[in-house]
Amino acid sequence: MVDHRYIKRSLAQKTKTTYYKYGIRVLFEKILSYAKHRMYYKLAHLIICAKTRKAFVYRGEKYFYYYHKYNITWRNERAVEIPIVMSMLENPQGKRILEVGNVLSHYTRVGWEIIDKYEKRDGVQNVDVIDFIRPNTYDLILSISTIEHVGLDDYPPNPEKIQHVLDVMKNNLKKGGVLIVTCPIGYNPLLDKLIADNVLFFTDENFLIRRALTIWEEVGKDEALSKKYGYPYLSANAVFIGIYRH
Repeated sequence: MVDHRYIKRSLAQKTKTTYYKYGIRVLFEKILSYAKHRMYYKLAHLIICAKTRKAFVYRGEKYFYYYHKYNITWRNERAVEIPIVMSMLENPQGKRILEVGNVLSHYTRVGWEIIDKYEKRDGVQNVDVIDFIRPNTYDLILSISTIEHVGLDDYPPNPEKIQHVLDVMKNNLKKGGVLIVTCPIGYNPLLDKLIADNVLFFTDENFLIRRALTIWEEVGKDEALSKKYGYPYLSANAVFIGIYRH
């Protein structure tokens, strides 16, 4: 059982210590930050409860928007990326699965391999995907909003790396395996050009754009590529979904 008297004494002691050590201004800022933090989680809970049954259409099928307090998904492209990718994981038994870029572990339990060059987390292999050579190994490879960083985050930047990475992922599939990649339009101009020029060679390419802050709609490539990243809404205003079947 939680001893609330102890928690209250602990908070009082921390408040007193902060006041004497840093002064009233810092104490006020910390109290304000704590209040905002509490309000955010209460608001997040209300929004999740209110919106979980709203849906969008992708390739003729209805999907429910994904609402989660982590990364405030209803305000960005995760609202549509996650349900689309998760639909590929409905029957994972007996399948060898690889996630490139650690995303889904923040939202759900995972039981597959994950590689991420930078993020330090239990169960995540810190390796550059271009060096992760496993030919004919995986039934499913998925990557959510990661490919747009490839090459762009390297020092020095390596803009040609995207196509090489996609080739590696495709070659790592078993025969009959599937690769699904999502990315925001407008974040990486080179990637946008590769999509526009039809040189990524996905089996299926689809696009979603924002019609309002929390409303997404499937559109054609030209309309999606005309959208800007970060305007009029924060984060992506258009998303690319590429599927490759080996």
